[in-house]
Amino acid sequence: MALAYGYARFVEPRWLKTTTISLALLPPTAEADGITILQLSDLHHSDAVSLRYLRRSLQRAINEQPDLILLTGDYITTRIDDERFLEILKLLPQAAPTLSCPGNHDGGPWAQAMAGYATTGPIKRLLEEAGIHYLENDWTLINVRGVAIAIGGMGDLWARNCEPEAIQEAFNTANADLKLLLSHNPDSKAKLGALNWDLMLSGHTHGGQFRLPLLGAPFAPIKDKAFLVGLCAYGNRWIHVTAGLGNVHGLRFNCRPEISVVKLVRRVEGETTGTQRSAP
Repeated sequence: MALAYGYARFVEPRWLKTTTISLALLPPTAEADGITILQLSDLHHSDAVSLRYLRRSLQRAINEQPDLILLTGDYITTRIDDERFLEILKLLPQAAPTLSCPGNHDGGPWAQAMAGYATTGPIKRLLEEAGIHYLENDWTLINVRGVAIAIGGMGDLWARNCEPEAIQEAFNTANADLKLLLSHNPDSKAKLGALNWDLMLSGHTHGGQFRLPLLGAPFAPIKDKAFLVGLCAYGNRWIHVTAGLGNVHGLRFNCRPEISVVKLVRRVEGETTGTQRSAP
């Protein structure tokens, strides 16, 4: 038991892996055949997740040479308590355009009940000061190597602030080659069906964080565990859930922290395919 606890406390939370998925979502006529998106989530800066670890993780992620960086929430566990966090976040937009959405720990009624912020204002200011485009029930259009990508960022489900109607008309009619959603909690998919999107990126689950033989991930904070982690088909759409970089309570077991790389390639007319692989 002591060995298992020592491993879960001192080894696995820092044993970072890189997972790459490939999706044929670009139009057959797209100028670029291969766009690299870096998805990072659940940094959870706190006493349990050090700035030293986060700096090392972000630098390793940037080495993937992304065209676009997308962040899917929970940048802190309770509050921003070290100004050096801002300098670490600045590494991301220096490498590629970076966009973000909030998570349940980033402000709102749930976060406030857990000694966090009553609103997402402090996190919004932090990210924007770092040069990161913040989207909360908002969307934008970005051109990446000749491909027009509409990106919508949702408010958090647990914060009772996931409001797809705020962007529905504009987002659905946007003239874009590809439409992506950033939504922290994959359970939010039930509220987002009226939005026209190709791929949703989520975090929140930490991949289960504590995965036990035979029992699976009994503590995973989602209802639909079919979307616990990885690339999942959702009708004719895709959802990718990353295990994230950080943790709460300083523990991980059988569920390593993760850098997620999404490779977008041209699709064959009438087909959409996806594959996933992990690297040490």
